[in-house]
Amino acid sequence: MSDIRDILTFPGPRVPSGDARAAEPRRPRGPRALGASGGQSVADVALLAAIGVLVVAVAFTAGRRGAADTTTAHATYWLGQLLVVVPVTVRLLSQRSRPRSEIVRLLLVLGVAEYLVKVCYSPIAFTHPDELQHWRTATDILNAGRLFTDNHALPVSPHYPGLENATAAVVSVTDLTIYIGGLIVIGLAHLAFVVLLFLLFERVAGSSRLAGVAVLVYASSPHFAFFDSLFVYGAMALPFLAASLLVARRLADGDLGSQRAGWMVLGLLAVTATVVTHHITTYTLVLLFTVIAVTTAVRQGWRAAAWPAAFAVYTAALTTFWVVVVAPDTPSYLRPATFSLFDALTGRTPPDLGSVTDTRPFGDALLAVVATAALAVLLPIGWRQIWRTRRDDGWAVGFAVASVAWYVLLAGRLLVGGSAEIVGRAETYVYLPVGYVAAVALIHQVGPAARRGSARLVTPIMLVLLASGLANGWPPYWERLPGPYTPGGFERSVSPQGVQASLWVSGALGPDNRFASDLANYSLLGTYGNSDAVRNAGPLYRSERLRRSDVDLIRAQDLRFVMTDERLARMLPPSGRYFPVDKLSDHYTRPLDPLALSKFAYIPGMSRVYDSGDIKIYDLWGAGYAR
Repeated sequence: MSDIRDILTFPGPRVPSGDARAAEPRRPRGPRALGASGGQSVADVALLAAIGVLVVAVAFTAGRRGAADTTTAHATYWLGQLLVVVPVTVRLLSQRSRPRSEIVRLLLVLGVAEYLVKVCYSPIAFTHPDELQHWRTATDILNAGRLFTDNHALPVSPHYPGLENATAAVVSVTDLTIYIGGLIVIGLAHLAFVVLLFLLFERVAGSSRLAGVAVLVYASSPHFAFFDSLFVYGAMALPFLAASLLVARRLADGDLGSQRAGWMVLGLLAVTATVVTHHITTYTLVLLFTVIAVTTAVRQGWRAAAWPAAFAVYTAALTTFWVVVVAPDTPSYLRPATFSLFDALTGRTPPDLGSVTDTRPFGDALLAVVATAALAVLLPIGWRQIWRTRRDDGWAVGFAVASVAWYVLLAGRLLVGGSAEIVGRAETYVYLPVGYVAAVALIHQVGPAARRGSARLVTPIMLVLLASGLANGWPPYWERLPGPYTPGGFERSVSPQGVQASLWVSGALGPDNRFASDLANYSLLGTYGNSDAVRNAGPLYRSERLRRSDVDLIRAQDLRFVMTDERLARMLPPSGRYFPVDKLSDHYTRPLDPLALSKFAYIPGMSRVYDSGDIKIYDLWGAGYAR
């Protein structure tokens, strides 16, 4: 138990033999060690971060009041973000050595502040489509009193119920709403991930300072500040991934003595929790353990590679069992994205050389280019330093090898059309080894042997990386601030009118109805409406008359209801598409034809069962088209 208590109080790292240079002197605990130079400085940084969150909240409020697209509101947002990230970055990258406890506190300040920014974006309910999908599963668990319910919006979600089960437990015990319970669960998971990531990097590097910078680099990944704090199963699985790697490293170090059995159990539980929470995180864990086992075998021998190899085998075996027995629909869920990527790699999808900038504002695109160039330079520097000083540590070499995947993602982003979403989500995992390798390079640039000019560039480079992650991550630039309804989007497409219509569907029509709808209402119907909305109903909304092909589509998709939203005829979608599957994506030059939306009111036998002004629902049954 002493080791468990040590990890909770952030023990010092174990320095690998033969690498005394990585060691840091243990500082005395107590008031003197955490005096004005430690605790007070962190308090100052926390105060600035709190002010930054308040300033961002002001920008969000301005957006909701109609100023979401104004320069002033966006400038206010960036001012708040700078108040959060600049003080933390400056202190972590200063040449002065920091107490270990101060480094951890600074990272927690950053993690808490950015999580609160996410909460301020949607302060009363979940609004991201992925969050609503998991809200649906959590709601069904509470209503049914069991796991593995059906979910039309995300059928695979109930088979990986780690997030929803934990949330349902919190709600059952506290009688809180699912929204509040979800915020608590994900908030704790997010902060636990930050701490566990620090402990992992510290254990591998033998340096608290390098570990702090590595977490800071990881925080510059496009999804860290927002998407990885959403109420989604991937965010819940991340701390379990970090815990699994940390326990495997502790066991591999061989310094646990009589506590080894307890750590083995802890590691098995962490892996199991990862497997039952999220599929992609589990596959990433298998790959990381495999890479580390191979590099450790090469650099240190097969005996040293026994623990990462054993964890890789256990994770792969448990994953196979879970997919075969519990979640057999996982391959079919992942198949479309896999085939799309395969088509792109084999040349069936034309290259998209302009995809790196898309239609983003010039400032966002410039940040992306500069940050990409910086990482492209930092990683080789980090590889060189790892080879010079840590080549006999298979974990350090494994992280260096795994970081090569960043260049693969870069090539995919540049050359593969429509790869932005896949690449962005993959960076959540690739930035784990990238964070370590880039931190090695950055620390080398501020070390005693570094040139003075290069040392002065370290903090600006880190700030560019962080700013690029915020600018080019989630939400996209057209939804950076919450604001009035926009079609074909995400958070800003969730409107009270749409929510009310879907709630009416659930109450008046019952569950499981087959619907045609646009992108925004597709998400709401599948969650609030508990209905089975189809993804490829776009052709129904493109002609003034119901064509024979439309009737064939209705019958092929077994549609019973059609939902129309007249706002689609007044606005272009900032995302470029109106429907989940949209063959005209990015090719719309004007909104949809109003006559194409209103034609359903004039089809004999078709009845209008709901009308809120903009949103209307038509029943196809009487027209003879529905089966």
